[in-house]
Amino acid sequence: MAEKLHEYQGWAGRLHDVKDRIKTKWETYQENRPPERSWDSIIGNCLGGSDDQTPDYSHIYRKKTRPELFRISSAIMGIEYSYAAETAFVSPTLLKIGVDHAHMTLVWGLSPLVGFCLTPILGSLSDRCRWQLGRRRPFILLLSLGVFFGKF
Repeated sequence: MAEKLHEYQGWAGRLHDVKDRIKTKWETYQENRPPERSWDSIIGNCLGGSDDQTPDYSHIYRKKTRPELFRISSAIMGIEYSYAAETAFVSPTLLKIGVDHAHMTLVWGLSPLVGFCLTPILGSLSDRCRWQLGRRRPFILLLSLGVFFGKF
């Protein structure tokens, strides 16, 4: 009987038949699936808790006080002022030393590109560093000297 129906409906009828079968399977899946679990309950189970208790993250995260928020905002404001000063002063300096307008975007893009490539390498090297000064201090000192003498 179904074959005869498909003859009359053509490819559109077959498409609707497939759609109806998928819809039926989806509805039976929705009825039979287990109840949803939140990420907190999953993490709690992994850490040894049970499903009915909510994990406590108070030892990891706490609300910041107003003075702490002010200090964080002040630090961010200082970083933003530094970026603004860099933008204001570096472009005229690049023009003075003879960089063309067309190449200025390449110069601006060079710094993030070098940072993107060198940061993992320097981080890996500093992780393996066994100097008496520590792991990070030798790199900070050497790179600071490079920046200082690069100004001349």
